[in-house]
Amino acid sequence: MKHLHWLLGIGILLVWESYCAAQTGIQRGPDGVTLVGFGEVDADGSIDLWAEEQERRIAMVLDLQVDRLTQECELTSEQINKLRLLSQGVAHRKVAAGRVQLRQFMIESKLIGRVSLPVADSTPSERMVISGAMQDKSRPELVHFLTNFEQPLFESDLWQGVLKANLSEEQFTQYKETCIDRNQAFVNALLTTKLAAMDAILFLTPQQAEKIRDHWNSILRPHVTVAHPSGMEEATDLVTGTIADNSLIDPFLSEFQREALDLIDTSQIWKQQGLFFRWQLKN
Repeated sequence: MKHLHWLLGIGILLVWESYCAAQTGIQRGPDGVTLVGFGEVDADGSIDLWAEEQERRIAMVLDLQVDRLTQECELTSEQINKLRLLSQGVAHRKVAAGRVQLRQFMIESKLIGRVSLPVADSTPSERMVISGAMQDKSRPELVHFLTNFEQPLFESDLWQGVLKANLSEEQFTQYKETCIDRNQAFVNALLTTKLAAMDAILFLTPQQAEKIRDHWNSILRPHVTVAHPSGMEEATDLVTGTIADNSLIDPFLSEFQREALDLIDTSQIWKQQGLFFRWQLKN
């Protein structure tokens, strides 16, 4: 019985913690976005915490790209040192723009009272998106913010300007080509997976598979840039809409294959509507 009471107590505690966690965070309402359940917040401390973490993250990402540029573009020691120094300045400027926007958000979300704002040193390309907030467990007065800038870091005017000013024309062309090749590889991986799944059902010939891949790529290639897609998640968002349109590949399929593809799509609709289930006859 004691063990039962102990387990029941743990269960109640976990439920209560889950309830409290659900009461803390970002809520969307008729008046916009608000933060709830945080109590008294150290605004300056929270902004400083965000700025420190964000500046370190941006500088690290840029340093990794400098390492890649060193190998791909054969940078000189002078170029490497200058780019590393300038990358810190890029990180600092982006964070300076974010500080103003983060404080404005904290005011509009009623997390802190209205105070005077410093003059914003930001351009529209440096606009920031705030997607999450979490209280610091060790210091409840501090809030961690999950953010990202609307324009990808590698496509920002700041970083592109640094590269153009410090790379030769040949090096800059090589840089762009290697970045696009890298991002195209994410797209290719998804297309290979899609074609394999389609081949398992439609028995595509090698010629059909090659034509379908080439056609998909002709549509997707203009959307693959220096910074996009930066990973498999972004590539999935980019690719999904295109490969879902079967009319794009109809010219490359036989009549029987098109009929089979329609049947596959019907079964997928059943799954999406929650009407698909598995039943097995028992002995």
